[in-house]
Order: sequence, then C-alpha cells, then structure tokens
Amino acid sequence: MALKALNNRALLSLEDLACLTRAPKATLLRVLDTFQRFNLIERKQKLYKSTVLLQPLNSENSFQQVIRSTLFNLCLQTGCTCEWYIYNDNKLIISDREEPENSEISIKAKIGFIRRTDRELEAVVRIACAAGLFRISPQIHYEIIKEGRRIPVAPACAKRQIKKIKNLATYDRSFNNNGIRRYAAAVKKNHVFSGILAIAEHYTPDADQFSSQKFDLLQKAVSQMQQLI
Repeated sequence: MALKALNNRALLSLEDLACLTRAPKATLLRVLDTFQRFNLIERKQKLYKSTVLLQPLNSENSFQQVIRSTLFNLCLQTGCTCEWYIYNDNKLIISDREEPENSEISIKAKIGFIRRTDRELEAVVRIACAAGLFRISPQIHYEIIKEGRRIPVAPACAKRQIKKIKNLATYDRSFNNNGIRRYAAAVKKNHVFSGILAIAEHYTPDADQFSSQKFDLLQKAVSQMQQLI
C-alpha cells in the first residue's frame, strides 16, 4: 500500500514506491494523484511525503473504513468494480462496492444483491464453500460457465474443485453470460471469517493477459486488510 509505505519513510520517489509495493508505475501515479487531491500526501519535485499518520484500526467502525479504503484502492489498481460480500442468514450479500468512474459497463450486482449458492459454482460461491460457510449439497447439480455455455457439475466434481483452492483465493477462467467473471478471496479477522473481497471484471479481448496480475493484487489487498484489522 503506497500510503503505508510513505508513512514508514520520510521521502520516497515513484521508483522507490514501485519497488516497495510491487505495483505498476502507471497505477501508482493514479493512486498518488488521488492521494494528493485528498491532501493525504505532498509532492516536492520528484519525491512524495505523507501528510497523515496511519494508526492500527480495531473497532467495528474502523473495520468498515478498512473495507472502504481497500475497495477504493483495489478499484483504482485494477480498473474493475470491487465488491465486499458478507455471509448473513445463510446468504451471500454484497454490503459494499466500488465502481470505476466513467465506466462504460456497469455491473448489475449492486449493494444488497444476494448471490445464490445453489446454482452457478462461480468464484465467490467457491470461496464461501472453501471457507466452510456451507457444504456442497448432494441434491444439487451446480453449473460452471465455460466459453459462454452452462455446463452441469455433479456434486462430487464440485467438491474436488473446492479442495483445489489454495489460500482461500481463486478466480473464474471464463466469463458468464453477462460478460463478467470474478476473482474472490476470503478475509479473516482474528482468524475468524469476516467476508469475501471480490473483483468483477468485464470481458475485453486481452483480459487473460492481466488475470494473474489482478489475482495478485487481490491477494495483496487481502493481506493488507488482515494486517490492519
């Protein structure tokens, strides 16, 4: 996180920040410009300096601030809509989200959207299952999307897919019928499940070239969240 790096050092150049955060320079420039607009940092010649002091956050209100900040930064870094899911009353619900400014394509799933767990075995549902929120039902035949087609998945096959998930993070290889695919990862607070952070990416011809990079950014965002909470 650029702001955290600046908090730990007196003055840093763009090159320094790129090395510390491992983020692309173009992305960092957009993030730094945003920080400057909100008076969070100052720029002197080619060096950046933080004007605020970051403090560890522990209260529930502070946790919400961490979620907001994470969604905002991840949205800037990826150029995609980012979502925060909670699990309540046996339902996966979007409780917060961040959408890129001037986005030509709007993601249909808004705050309050309930994601079904008994149909499409997409990334968010797979993570919820891997985190132990619910089990694959032997009575349900799930579906995966492959090359725009819905393909039935038997419960035994669905369980094998869940077992392959590492570090409670995964992403969809194919886009759904709305031209969207998701990257998802579980977030834990004091080793207890807190929610799912997700990136909703719309189809572009070169999307697969950047899938690994976006997956890495998601996992780094989760790691930073868990350090703050």
